[in-house]
Amino acid sequence: MQEARLGEDGTVRWVEVCYCPTPLQEEQAYWEEYFELARVQDTHDRRKCRDENGEEPWACGGCDCTARLEQKLKTSGASFLDSLRAGPGSSLNVSPSVDSSSLQPGKS
Repeated sequence: MQEARLGEDGTVRWVEVCYCPTPLQEEQAYWEEYFELARVQDTHDRRKCRDENGEEPWACGGCDCTARLEQKLKTSGASFLDSLRAGPGSSLNVSPSVDSSSLQPGKS
């Protein structure tokens, strides 16, 4: 969540390294307590993933595809954590309404 970005439409996006066969399989129940999971997806084709195809176990932790996606994400929206810290009434406030990924804050 350090790098999560808040879009103008209230959508929060972030990259999360996940080794589960289905993205966020273990984490989904936790995230759903706080977000409506609108879309969760792999960062790229799993057939090309060095961890998934057996080429390099646990490769995702330092994968260049993750780094590239995180870098691209930094150019969109505002910092989600900064918007939370700014609190109600600020111009960066989260309104109820993330890929790993598109979640919507405000679900109870």
